[in-house]
Amino acid sequence: MLPITKGRCPNEMKSVTISQDLCHIVAKAGRNNEQKWLPLWMHARDTAEVMKYLIREWLPESVAKLLEKAIIQQKKVSINDVEKLGVFLGYIHDFGKANSYFQCLITKNIPERLAQIKEDGTSVLAWESYEKKGCNHAYVSEALLWAYGYPKGIASIVGSHHGMTQDISKKKVKSFFLGINFKANLYGNDENKWKRIRGNFLEWVLEKSGYAEVNDIPKLTEVGQILMTGLLIMSDWISSNDTYFPLLSVSEEGDEGYYPQRIEKAIGKLNLLKPWKSTTSCMGESVFKEYFDFLPRPAQKDFIQNIQDLNDMDTQKPGIFILEAPMGMGKTEAALAGAQLLANRTLAGGIFFGLPTQATANGIFERLIPWARKQAQDETVGLSIRLAHAMANFDPQYRKMLEGDSQFDDEDAEENRLYAQTWFSGKKQALLADFVVGTVDQILMSALRKKHVMLRHLGMAGKIVIIDECHAYDVYTSEYLDRTLAWIGAYGQPVIILSATLPAHRRREMIAAYLNKEIESVPKEIETTRGYPLLTYSAGNEVMQKKLKFEDTKTIVRIDNLQADNLIMFLKEELKEGGCAAVLLNTVRQVQETAHLLRQCFPDEQILELHSRYIYPDRKEREDELIRRMGKKSTAKERNGFILVASQVAEQSLDFDADILITELCPADFLLQRMGREHRHKEHDSMRPSNLSKPRCMILRDGEEVYSKGSKAVYAEYLLMRTQAVLPRQICIPDDIPTIVKKVYAEEDLFFQNISGYGQAKKRYEMEQGKKRARAEGFLLQKPKTDDYEEESSLDLFLQEATKVNDKVAEASVRDGGLSLELLVLQSRSGKISFLPWQDEKEVLDGNEVPPQAVCMKIAKQRIRLPRSLCREDNISGVIEELENLFQKNFIEWKKSSWINGELILLLDENFSATLGDVQLRYSKEDGLIEESVEQEDTNGR
Repeated sequence: MLPITKGRCPNEMKSVTISQDLCHIVAKAGRNNEQKWLPLWMHARDTAEVMKYLIREWLPESVAKLLEKAIIQQKKVSINDVEKLGVFLGYIHDFGKANSYFQCLITKNIPERLAQIKEDGTSVLAWESYEKKGCNHAYVSEALLWAYGYPKGIASIVGSHHGMTQDISKKKVKSFFLGINFKANLYGNDENKWKRIRGNFLEWVLEKSGYAEVNDIPKLTEVGQILMTGLLIMSDWISSNDTYFPLLSVSEEGDEGYYPQRIEKAIGKLNLLKPWKSTTSCMGESVFKEYFDFLPRPAQKDFIQNIQDLNDMDTQKPGIFILEAPMGMGKTEAALAGAQLLANRTLAGGIFFGLPTQATANGIFERLIPWARKQAQDETVGLSIRLAHAMANFDPQYRKMLEGDSQFDDEDAEENRLYAQTWFSGKKQALLADFVVGTVDQILMSALRKKHVMLRHLGMAGKIVIIDECHAYDVYTSEYLDRTLAWIGAYGQPVIILSATLPAHRRREMIAAYLNKEIESVPKEIETTRGYPLLTYSAGNEVMQKKLKFEDTKTIVRIDNLQADNLIMFLKEELKEGGCAAVLLNTVRQVQETAHLLRQCFPDEQILELHSRYIYPDRKEREDELIRRMGKKSTAKERNGFILVASQVAEQSLDFDADILITELCPADFLLQRMGREHRHKEHDSMRPSNLSKPRCMILRDGEEVYSKGSKAVYAEYLLMRTQAVLPRQICIPDDIPTIVKKVYAEEDLFFQNISGYGQAKKRYEMEQGKKRARAEGFLLQKPKTDDYEEESSLDLFLQEATKVNDKVAEASVRDGGLSLELLVLQSRSGKISFLPWQDEKEVLDGNEVPPQAVCMKIAKQRIRLPRSLCREDNISGVIEELENLFQKNFIEWKKSSWINGELILLLDENFSATLGDVQLRYSKEDGLIEESVEQEDTNGR
């Protein structure tokens, strides 16, 4: 083993001098044979200075306090101790590059620097002399720190600075240093020289960081290790970007004289904004109106007052807030107002607003802009904002912000001060801006055993998290949500959950998850409360509930059955005087077949088909047409005779208003959401024909069958049976919402036992739920440690086996409804790669060269979600492998485009067809992606 420095540094000088041979050790080399380099000591200093800057200037105060608390030492801890440790980590993170193997590797294309190293007498051997596996520099860095006696948690941060924790142990470290396999890698043929170089570097790092000896380096809790790793990854990315920190010419030596100007120039270019600090300690009616342009409604006022009443942060620390209220109550504004107050109390530096779909995220983004702009008015520099989902860069408003790296609106720019900063635009930086609106999978990936997850935790730990439409998540996605809640709770940040139709058992499960407790420790009464609107929240360890005040506005919806064979006749009769209808179905196949049938009986322009299996431009065109014909601003002329035929994408994503609703049966909470899409806007009441003046919901039936085979494939038959049994002839919204949902999800079996096949359906449901939970567990991070002060605590097992999980499979797993997969669609026409003709008939693409950026952007827009039959657990890995091979064969050069790198591409033939995973697919502009042959019933209900 190496000599362990436990006392003072061996060199008792007041100032440690870097030796000449250490000065010449290389950390960075130019790309594409560019004759440039950067010495290890300079990259170490660059990274340390960025760490100092991020901790001092960018880190939210709440995260800084968390890190103070995470340092385990006897004396009182301050932000100076956090900064000191951060600086040390910045200096030491690439320690593992100081070895013979890495210097041979890094200097392959810069022979002038290799010659200088050899001239110093430092041993670098021929390439074939080294062991190539098991010697990445992050692993070597951690192993060296173990060997020199540094705290194992600190060593694991250094080992994790490329986003993956290391598989390391005392036995492996001993074998690494004493075995013969890696001796040449570590020392070349001069062990003493390399030990002197590393010893010199460690002495210098300790002194520069302000530590007198190794024993002064503190230990960190698990939470501290995760957040420090996130900061170190971020700092290393910034300091490794030659836009900010340029490399030197190979003929140039590093020089202390470059500092501090080198740092100041880089920080100026980077221009990260200081975190948001909420100044709202109290929100009366006038303050609410200032932010939202209307006076608060009774339920909003009540919700806000409950948060304001939590004043003692020691005994009443705000935790999880679950707001259940009907559609149209103003939950979004209530949540934003609550987030302002909570951020003021907890010193959070931003918010994350998560929604189930891209369309809902885009809609909330537009609504959040004015609110965020008003927050930024109080800032001297400005605040950052991010729209986070796969198609965010194509949202015109967000794109406008991003392209100029400037204000959302040039008008009154000095006052607005709201920015979309390009540094935060990467996938892995999604949660780091001040205000983030995105699809919920962006926050759920914080629960995933996935590379660079620590960056997501760094962003999440400083934010008030708002998760909307929580009723829309199945058990699979809920497992990810619960684990995410556990980590948000571990970071001590409040979270706001919004739902109109939340099953009561989920209320209790989410409370338990956030508090990181067994569900039995949360009072059962949390499930049995029937008040509505209802607020359930935690303050410290206490869980409370309150029924909120509500405006006495009620809507009566009549429910009738409709035979599927009579659908066309029914629509002709009901729409003969005008008006519009929505037909919502449970599978894409059913939507495609029904729309085809209706087009034969009604003028084409009157039928709009909508589901998830369109490429983005086609789907966006259809969504825009729906809003034009049936949205809030639609006219009687635009509405009359219009028929929407859609899958579940319509029940939660789009703000449209039908005069009558026809739907297949689905579980009660989803059915109530669908009902919220008829008679939605009072502005249209005067336009509705007299026969459609009162809301009706028609449940489609096929003969004696209550629900179709496809419906049973999408939804559990057990829940369909229970919904059918409790569904009344009319529903009063909002009064009946909690009662109906509770009956479906919590009523005793005795009420349903006479239903034919009920017992078997329940058994199948419970087995399937168990399988989904077990499947989710395979991707999940461990729960936060409750007793986190173990001496040997480290991150080494934090991402255990993460490398065995395909990134595409892992990302697909967090999307609602289980595994799903998105890709890009292009066509091979006349032997050439092309866009679909209605997208661009003339553009010809070459897979052997990178297209111009504008064309790459256009390619990235051709996104679609595959049918569920291709995303089953037993075949998704094979499908991904097939698509990856297709990409390698046809588009390998396109990986160089940031717009396309990491994507999968489906190439259609001249008939718009392709075979994938033994499934025959065809695309049409009218119907989207069609499965022409598939072995089992489609279960993709989106």
